[in-house]
Amino acid sequence: MRTRFLILIWLVVLGACGGSADQTQDQAPVERVKAFVSATEQRDVEQMLALLTPDARQNAGWQLRQAMSQVQAVEYRSPEYVLSSNDGQTAYVAMSGVLAASALDGRAVEEPISQLVELKKIDDQWFIASNGIQIPTSQ
Repeated sequence: MRTRFLILIWLVVLGACGGSADQTQDQAPVERVKAFVSATEQRDVEQMLALLTPDARQNAGWQLRQAMSQVQAVEYRSPEYVLSSNDGQTAYVAMSGVLAASALDGRAVEEPISQLVELKKIDDQWFIASNGIQIPTSQ
């Protein structure tokens, strides 16, 4: 009985020392990935870039513009999003579903996807740091 009481006290102290809300309950990273998917489906490259970290934005800008200029339509079917981890500064969102896209030249693709998207918190906002989301290519 004394051992259980000490464990309970220890857990209360650890909880009090944490000083912040449980980061695994913060769904903001998931919402950012959903926003990126929505921008992709709308083929809105500027919005896609706005959701990336500055480094990722600088590296991916021309690639996104080139790839999306060849895409006629894109849809993520039955997407599922799971917050895998979040330490308050870096978060990972697992995304799965089916990517369906068609290119301007008439080619089409439909394939299952499973991605792990890395996000970084900058000035209290989440930004996508990895290029883990599949973007249809014209190849």
